[in-house]
Amino acid sequence: MHSSTLFQVPAWILFIGRLLYAISVFILGNGNLFQAKQKIAYAESKNVPGASFLVPLSGLLIVLGTISIAIGWFAQIGALMLIVFLIPTSIMMHDYWNLEDAQQKMNQKIHFWKNIALLGGALIILYFGAGPISIH
Repeated sequence: MHSSTLFQVPAWILFIGRLLYAISVFILGNGNLFQAKQKIAYAESKNVPGASFLVPLSGLLIVLGTISIAIGWFAQIGALMLIVFLIPTSIMMHDYWNLEDAQQKMNQKIHFWKNIALLGGALIILYFGAGPISIH
């Protein structure tokens, strides 16, 4: 327990939080692997270089990263995989600052900041690891 903790929290809370995080990222991002054609077309429309290679690769990073985090096996590497996916995706695919249409701008702004929140979670897992309930 860290000295700044106000009260003792059971280890299973961290496990549940890690599972919820991994499930959320998986559901939001698995289309990059399982619906690659549509995602590649969208990435190409956003001028992503090498989209036909990078989209399936990002899908693989998402699937492997979230499984790693969910079971707690090399969770820090899994978090790093998600970080590698989230940073360029947020900037290139959800560039709301470049849009004029108010509805599209708001939609992409929501996606951008959702990704930033997911990036924050990945950075926390990168720093702290999986926690006590995990496969080491």
